Amino acid sequence: MGSEPEELVFDGVPALKWGKPGGRAVIGVHGQFSNKHDPVMARCGDVIASWGDQLITFDLPAHGDRQDDKAFTPMDASPEVRAFARLARSQSTEVSLLANSIGAYFSLCDTPAGTFEHAWLVSPLLDLEYYIRDIMAEYSVTDERLEAQTVIDTPRGVLERPYLRFVEEHPAQLNAPSWIIRGDQDEMVPLDTLSRFVGAPGVELVQVEGGQHFLGQPPHLDTVVAWFEERYPA
Repeated sequence: MGSEPEELVFDGVPALKWGKPGGRAVIGVHGQFSNKHDPVMARCGDVIASWGDQLITFDLPAHGDRQDDKAFTPMDASPEVRAFARLARSQSTEVSLLANSIGAYFSLCDTPAGTFEHAWLVSPLLDLEYYIRDIMAEYSVTDERLEAQTVIDTPRGVLERPYLRFVEEHPAQLNAPSWIIRGDQDEMVPLDTLSRFVGAPGVELVQVEGGQHFLGQPPHLDTVVAWFEERYPA
């Protein structure tokens, strides 16, 4: 049974921390429809705490216990990831990243090199422009139409021109040794969208047989935790 995390609020954002400050720190960033109690974060938090280190997770905008008017967009979320990284760095020897799904893009789209010493990425939606344009193609939305209408609702989500423009101008960058795990049946993150990241030095990819995009429940949760434990500390 895992340890109970400590609750905290930083700049009005509800957060949790496993372990104690003073050693290494990891910032945990969940994906859509999750929150600071994300099962991958909680299980990996126990691993991190067992080494005398600290994991800090927080609720992204419009998720968990958030009560403010910020939106679940990289424009609002990415500065929060950097703020928590600065908080962790003020009390730790180094800061690394554990991120799920679109949380990986939020964490790495506008982040200066040196922010994180290492990154562990679970089903990372790193090429967000590909994902958005895949929705556009499925519903026959052209750039010109999106430019004219600004916002278009589709069954797979809302398309917004300012969002797409930001994503075009701020691609995710891996600037630290990184480990990626994905399900080999993950249709949200096709393998070829990870090719430019996996081909970089210091990046490892592991695939989970039969796994889809969400790996946070049995039987795949144990596989993800074992993968993390084998690679922590880096």
